[in-house]
Amino acid sequence: MKKWKLYSSVLMCVALTGCASKGDLDDLKMRIDKDNAVMEQRINDKLEKNLAEMSEQLSVLHGKMDKINEQMALSRNIESVQITFNNMKKKIEDAESKIKSYNARIEDLKSDLSKSSTSNRSIQQEISEIEGKMDELIQLLESQVQ
Repeated sequence: MKKWKLYSSVLMCVALTGCASKGDLDDLKMRIDKDNAVMEQRINDKLEKNLAEMSEQLSVLHGKMDKINEQMALSRNIESVQITFNNMKKKIEDAESKIKSYNARIEDLKSDLSKSSTSNRSIQQEISEIEGKMDELIQLLESQVQ
């Protein structure tokens, strides 16, 4: 940039004073054009280098993003498994609760059955006693009829 300012200052000075020949001006213009080309090449080289570095960094970032996406997918899978596990755990707890309720009902029914059996035995005993008394009455009636 400094050369460009110097050359442009020289050109302005020469143009104002008119103390330079056409050849000198052409030489100066050629040097300016050459320096511009060199500067443009340097800028392009730096730009290409920066683009290459940025492309490399972008590739690294893409790799990191891919890993992050994989980890996020894994995290979602783990979360899904945890939800499924919790749902299954709740279903098991519900089933255990139902089993306890059924077992309590079975115990109640066993108790009712035991009471019913005892009651049936008592009724059968009473029936046997009544049958015995009826047999006695029949015999008594038969003996009175004769």
